Amino acid sequence: MFRRGQENDVRVEAPPELARQLNLELVESAGLEFQASPKLGIWVDRDNGSFNWKFTPVKELSGKIVLFFLSREEVMPWLLESRVVSTDLNQEKPTVKVNDVDYPPGGILLFGDESVTVSATFPPESSLQDHPLTLTIGGLQPGDLEVVESGLHKWIVSIKDGVSGGIYPLLTGLGMTIGVKLPKSRVLLRDLNREAVLTQDGLYIHNGGIFVGAREYEITLTYSGSRPLIGVPLAIDLIPDGEITKADFSSYPNPGEFTPNHIWKVKLNSAKTGKFGLKIYTEGEEAVGVTANHRLRKPGSLA
Repeated sequence: MFRRGQENDVRVEAPPELARQLNLELVESAGLEFQASPKLGIWVDRDNGSFNWKFTPVKELSGKIVLFFLSREEVMPWLLESRVVSTDLNQEKPTVKVNDVDYPPGGILLFGDESVTVSATFPPESSLQDHPLTLTIGGLQPGDLEVVESGLHKWIVSIKDGVSGGIYPLLTGLGMTIGVKLPKSRVLLRDLNREAVLTQDGLYIHNGGIFVGAREYEITLTYSGSRPLIGVPLAIDLIPDGEITKADFSSYPNPGEFTPNHIWKVKLNSAKTGKFGLKIYTEGEEAVGVTANHRLRKPGSLA
């Protein structure tokens, strides 16, 4: 493997009966250009028992090449398949997917007791189609997350039940010094009541909050623990109870509309009284938080 844009040492050791001199040529270059010292195509003498070249790919391109070593003492030449790669995996343009969907710019959302498949592919012309890659994920405690290779450039990521926090995936390539830092992702508990609490104009309303019809309230989330819920798109909605229905509830952003900001302006019907619940939830309701027994009063009423 040759690192592009850098000087690479090529050394060949062979007994004198096999090679008193060697000639190095490039028989397949994949459109790449190189500087070599000694020059390609000339006979090279031994230097302290070995044959040595300095080999530098000069274009900012990667690809597979074939080197051709020829000795006067041997009829058959020696062909060496090699590849030219960058030391920065980002320059090789890998595409990372999770469960066959492109890795989202905002990261992925995982839940305890869940497994997902992470895979990486390269452009068709890339020389890294079979190059060894490693996926590591930091951010959680040891044992909370497991990464198992399940094929070429494919890994199964499994999360322990009851785990919550931010995770930081990193994709690295063998012999490369810079890896691909994938966007921060999150592991959530499915019970969002364990991740955050609702506040009504700054006061906690675990259950049993009092609402007056037609009055606007600011409903916000106060996070707990490692706060992985920050920035996760959530929606709010009313849970009907008795005569109170979803039609009696309005909010901005609208009920059922997902927002990463977790602040809602809400109003309820001024002509009704009764009880209702509120819920916040992720897309697909994979994680839900519920508060119940909130009471709706008419304006000016104490009942």
